[in-house]
This record gives sequence, structure tokens and C-alpha cells, in this order.
Amino acid sequence: MPTVFRSLLRGLWHGCRVGAGPAAAWGRRSRVGFAAWRFFAAVLAASGGISGSAWAQTSGDFTYTDSGTVVTITAYNGAGGTVAIPSSIGGHPVTTIADGVFNNKTAVTGISIPSSVTTVGSAFQGSGLTSLTLPGTVTSWGPYTFADCHSLVSLTIATGVTTISSEMFERCDYLTSVVFPTSITSIGWYAFNGCSRLSSVTFLGAKPTFDASGAFVAVAASARGYYPSGSASWSTPTVTGLIMSVMSAAPVVSLEPSFTGAEDTPFLLAGSTLLVSTLAGSSTPGNADGTGAAAQFANLNGVAVDTAGNLYVSDSTNGNIRKITPAGVVTTLASVPTAFGVAVDAAGAVYTTGYNSNEIKKITSGVVTTLASGGDLNAPVGLAVDAAGNVYAAGHISHKVHKVTPAGVLTTFAGSTQGYLDGNGTAARLNTPRGVGVDAAGNVTVADTDNHRIRKITPAGVVTTLAGSGTPGFAEGTGAAAQFSAPYATAADAAGNVYVADTGNHRIRKISPAGVVTTLAGTGTQGFLNGTAAAAQFSNPNSVAVDAAGNLYVTEDGYKAVRKLSLSGGMSVSDADSATLTVALSVSRGTLTTTLTDGATVSTGALGSASVTLSGTPTQLNAALLALTYQGTANTTGADTLTVTVSDGTTPVTATAAITVTAVNDAPVAAASTLTTIAEDVA
Repeated sequence: MPTVFRSLLRGLWHGCRVGAGPAAAWGRRSRVGFAAWRFFAAVLAASGGISGSAWAQTSGDFTYTDSGTVVTITAYNGAGGTVAIPSSIGGHPVTTIADGVFNNKTAVTGISIPSSVTTVGSAFQGSGLTSLTLPGTVTSWGPYTFADCHSLVSLTIATGVTTISSEMFERCDYLTSVVFPTSITSIGWYAFNGCSRLSSVTFLGAKPTFDASGAFVAVAASARGYYPSGSASWSTPTVTGLIMSVMSAAPVVSLEPSFTGAEDTPFLLAGSTLLVSTLAGSSTPGNADGTGAAAQFANLNGVAVDTAGNLYVSDSTNGNIRKITPAGVVTTLASVPTAFGVAVDAAGAVYTTGYNSNEIKKITSGVVTTLASGGDLNAPVGLAVDAAGNVYAAGHISHKVHKVTPAGVLTTFAGSTQGYLDGNGTAARLNTPRGVGVDAAGNVTVADTDNHRIRKITPAGVVTTLAGSGTPGFAEGTGAAAQFSAPYATAADAAGNVYVADTGNHRIRKISPAGVVTTLAGTGTQGFLNGTAAAAQFSNPNSVAVDAAGNLYVTEDGYKAVRKLSLSGGMSVSDADSATLTVALSVSRGTLTTTLTDGATVSTGALGSASVTLSGTPTQLNAALLALTYQGTANTTGADTLTVTVSDGTTPVTATAAITVTAVNDAPVAAASTLTTIAEDVA
């Protein structure tokens, strides 16, 4: 209360008690003084008091004091329930809730605290609060603030508070979880003592300092604390009765919005960008097993891939066949002097050519045997094997394609003298062929190197020209309109596309089933550069292979590395905690399949069905998702929906993508009727 008003009241009171002169005069002054004093006090009471009064005053259900600028709530006088503390009284903001305001007020079950409040004393002990949210403006609170709040279940702590005082939540035996904001730096002695149902404590910021005597005593037997990944010294916190572990962040799923493919044909649910990377090796020659760039090769001349996604390469100068896992781990499979081409059959047997010894070698479980030799087999280079186990070899000097049966019978499949001529079997002519491949129909594709063409040989031995003009150069186009420059190798995928190592053009080319030639990767400038297919550089690519997921693998004369061409993922998952995840995949009217080469497993459902759940680390799962294929219901076109749900066991995240299946103009089918015999001259 301002001094002038205090002086006035004192003066009035003094005038009532102090007299001078006759008694009658004193009596008149006393009556006048008392009347004036009572009037002025009544005015103060009616107006709610004078700002600046340290005297206790009331407003509604609250008793308060006013400093002249801010208000402190000192008592609550209401009936209970949910209480709303006013943001201001008498025009001044309420900034403080003093000690004891709601102590033992068991009828108070909720309190709404305005953002004007910055200080909270030990104000809620023994109250009936079930939950409370403190605004971020609160920066100070007293000890024992919530002690003995036996109904308190949840609490949102103010983001401005830095300290949890000693015994602040003692015996809050229904409190089950607490989330500490990033501002918390210390937690006092017995802060959560006796919180027997407290099972989850989450720290959003760096590790606070805990009282050495134990901040968490007699909490739930299964109590766990969660803290940010990378927070220092969390492995051995001074906490009694609390198991600490890394806070689980929600997983993330990235999914292309839509995918399109042809009717009755499996197609990859992949992204649209082709990327070139190095799977193993570097520009440094050598002979060393290892992972990725730690491995060394001397002179790579052939590459093949098995059904599990493992690669086999011929390291000619080092005289061995190397195996490379999908993760890029390189080991030596076998020693084969002058090994050149390489192929692998469905059973996992590996074949290679002895360029100088004129032999076809077979490697089974690391044991090397000779499958075929002699005859007119002369400097065999590229190799391929069909579904029946027949091996085809490009005769670099014989100008032929040779065939070896599983029994080792060697014959000339196509070609005779050097030249260029389409025809049947030995009537056809080739010119220094270096590479061969086999498609799903059993057709053999040939890199007819010095004819600068790609040839095709049917299972019956009929030789035709698939693409290329015969003139060395570079041109896109269909069939003979396209140009190649000394192509060294071919490979075919399940859809009938043929891939070509266009050596002289330093590019990887693609030939569609219709004979349309395009550039898949490479700028045409000789070099070694990874990145997008359009920006990548190669140096004399000399072999190519394609796996079941559509990834391509390339070796080069100019560099001692194995390159990988893969589409960017149509979907991927991640988790900040690097936890084991599950990915549930489902479609409405099709089937999903993939290859599990990196360690992911099927936990529920089945591959080849409409619904499957995969389990593994993000790295393992992303390898499987990169190879994910979809096939719609037979003879059905239109729209389908892919649903992807990734979970870390706590927080599932779901995304969807549209799948469009386009129509294919199927060839007509003629159905022959059963032959009926009718006798002559009989109706």
C-alpha cells in the first residue's frame, strides 16, 4: 500500500484516540475520526484494496497479494474440480503460485495454469490432481511440489525448468510416465522415491546430473529410462532402480507415389533414377580379398551372377576366380591360370575359360575340373550357360560360338570362317566374337566384336542380326540404324532386354525386345565416375551381367573394379536408432516377391503372395526392398494399391503408393477341335 494511504489511515486512527481540550471536544473528534476511518476502510474493501498492498486480499476463489506490478496467489478457497487460475487480477499479471496453495486439496483434480506464471512453489502436495501441464514460462518451482499426489498419472513438465528438486514427486504412486524436456539439467535426491508404478522415463535432452543417493528409488520393477542417441555416459548412470536405454525414434518410410508395369509381367517397384556405383575394387591393381574398395584385382575380364545375387569375376592376370557377395565382400574361389570368361549355372557351378589352354573349366565347391578342350576351341573368351546346363563359349580366334553339353560334348553351335553372314549354324559367319549371353527363351546373344553388331542365335542355331550397322560408331536407333564400337559382351534379363558392353564407346547400351537401341549409362567420355547413369563414365567396359532384380554389373579394361548399375529405391526405410524393424507389405490383387540376400527374413506371410512382412535392420531391408517386384492378377489391368507399414515395435508408420498395370495386346489363340472320322457315303 502506498505510503500516503498508510499515513492517512494512521492519522485518522490517531485522531480517534488522541484528544486535546475538554472531554466534549475529544468526544466529537473521536466520533468524526472513527466515522472517517470506517468510511475509508469500506472504500478500500469495496475496491479490492489498494495496489501495492502486502495485505491478503481475495478475488473469487483465490487469496492473493499484489506488489503493485505482479500478483502472487497465496491460497485457494474453492470447492475443487478443475481450477482455472486467472492470468491477471486488478490489472496486474499473476506470476507466482505460492507454497501450499493447493496442498491437501484432494477435491482439486485439475489445474489450468496461465502462461503469465513463472514461479510455482511447493503448491500441490497431497492434492487430488490427476494430470497437469505446466506452461513453458515456468522457470522455477519449489521442492516437494507434487509429493503425495496419489492421483497424479501424467505430467507435462515445463520446458523452461532446469531442475527437478529433491523429493518433488515422492510417493506419487500412480504416476506411470514422465517426459523431461531438453532444459532439465539435474534431478535431486529421492525426486521420484516411492513412485511404484513409474515405468517409463524419457529424457529429450542431454544427460542430466542425478543425485548420487538415487533419484529413482522404489519405482516400478520394470522401469526403463530412454535417452537420446549419442548422449554421453549413459551406459552407467547413477540411477537406482531404472534401466537406461536409447530413446526409440519413430522409423521413417520413403515411398515413390506410383509405379507402372505391364500386364502379366513381374516388374520392379523401383525408383526412376539409374545410379552407378562401385561394388568392389578400385583403380589400384593388386591381388587382395576384402570388402568394397579394400579388395584388389589386376585384370577383370568376365562377370556372372548367381540366383542368390553373388557375383563371380575372372581376374585373369592373377589367374583366379573371385566371388563377391551382394554386400561387396570379395574372396578367392579358385585358381585358374589365364581365366577369362565366367558363367554360373542354376545349381551354383561356376564355369570359366582357359584362354591360352583352349579349355572350358568347371568349378564345383572350389574344385576345378576340365569340362571340355581340344577340337576347334581356339582362344575361348566370353561364356554363358542356359537353363539346361549347356555352356556356350565365344571363340575369339575361331570366329565361332561353341556349345558344351553338361556331359562335356563339344560342338560348333554357329559360325565358320571369319566374316559377316546371317544363316543357320555353320553357314553363318562371325568376326572375332568376344561375348555371349543367354535369354529366358534360350536364345544366345553374341557380341560380334569386329562386325560391330549384336547377333542372335535361336536354340535351333538360326543366326540373325539383332542390332548394329556394321560400321563402328555411336548411334541410337532400331536394328541396323544403331551403331556400336567393338562391343565386348552381352547379357539378357527376364523381360528379354539385352544389355551390351559397348567397349569402344565407353557406354552400356540396351536393346529392347523390339530391337530399339538406347544408352543405359555412360557419357561416351573415357573415365571412371560414379553417379547418375547419364553422368557416369566408364573405361572400355568388357563384360556385363544382370541379376534377377534388374541390377547390372560391369567390369572394365581401364579400371580394376566391379561397377553396379541399379535403380534408385522405389522405397526405403530408416530408423535413427538403427533398430531391427519390420516392414509389412500388401497389395489388393497381385503378388509381391523379392530376393533376401543381405540378411532380411520373412516374419509373417509369404513371398509370392499378396501380403508379406519382412524383418531386419534398415540396411538389410533396403536391399530387399530394392529388389521388390509386383505381378498383378493374370489378364487383369488397372489400379492396385501398395501399403507399406514399417515398425520398430513401438511406433508404426504407414505409407501407400498407386500401382498401375497397363494392358498388353496378347496374340490370338487358335483352339483346334478333336479330329472326327466319318465313313464314306454315310450320313
